[in-house]
Amino acid sequence: MTAKVRYTDNKPKQSRIQYIIYLCDDGPIPCGGWADRQRGIVGAYLLANVTGRRFGINMTFPSDIKLFYVPNIVNWYIRESEIQGLSKEFLRWIDNRNGPKDVNGDFNVKHPRDVIFLRTNMDIITQIQNSPQYGHLVPETFRNLNRGTVFHTIWHLLMKPSLHFEERIDMFMSKLPRTDELICAHVRMRRNPTIPNDGSQINSLSTVKYLWTFLSKFPNASRVFIATDSIDVRLSAKKYFGSREIDIGGMVLHVDRQGKKPNAVWGFEMALLDQAVLSRCPVLVVSKSGFSCRAAMMSHLDQELYEFNNGTISPYLRLKSEVF
Repeated sequence: MTAKVRYTDNKPKQSRIQYIIYLCDDGPIPCGGWADRQRGIVGAYLLANVTGRRFGINMTFPSDIKLFYVPNIVNWYIRESEIQGLSKEFLRWIDNRNGPKDVNGDFNVKHPRDVIFLRTNMDIITQIQNSPQYGHLVPETFRNLNRGTVFHTIWHLLMKPSLHFEERIDMFMSKLPRTDELICAHVRMRRNPTIPNDGSQINSLSTVKYLWTFLSKFPNASRVFIATDSIDVRLSAKKYFGSREIDIGGMVLHVDRQGKKPNAVWGFEMALLDQAVLSRCPVLVVSKSGFSCRAAMMSHLDQELYEFNNGTISPYLRLKSEVF
């Protein structure tokens, strides 16, 4: 994603400060994986923008998001003292791919409380763009852009790596040769021995050999970076590529389904590092997974993109408009 968009704030003016705060804590209602959270954060921000509310993020599970990402241009840090004594409502918008009807009507009339804590994993960008109530309030600079470009723009308005996280990224990237290309792939398996409680499997271990063969066709690739949710895939890549294969290493976990495991904070950091490296790859093979697709949306590079789907690798042309 290389489009550079100038941002203008089109918020309608409010007589008092009201808030939409994206919420992800360790309560009984799941938040979803990291890509679900990214999707929810961006959608919640755009909703806050068009409804005239201040936007905040409260993500503390499995660790505080501010360990890894901090406010960039938009300050989303809301102190507890700012909302103390204000009326509050908790909304749950999870897994409804058609989007809530609230976006098509007057959100502030239906939800008049001062502070809305919104737990969501929904992509509502297009719905807000097309909303009779709010479409004209979407900032003009990305009113008619596809959702991938809107995601890229909003993500970088909101987020920059923390000093600690930036150092971790730089430390890893500094080990790579500067003369040759870094070829990267994300192999999402879903249910597998590493994450047995994930959804139904979308790729199989027996088909990754076709991906390894494909990656070997890039002659200038002195390093092949593999991100995966399966230890078995990681071992297979190491066996095939030998010293050419690199990865973040460490713990592999699903940040939502396994977020209460010991050392889950460490596993969360490994996952975020994986995505950060994927976003810096000139050549990237994604899986049918929001994790690597969001990495491509985050990227400032004009990446050469492919998709791995259970043994088949094909050019990936839909990413800038696809919903993940």
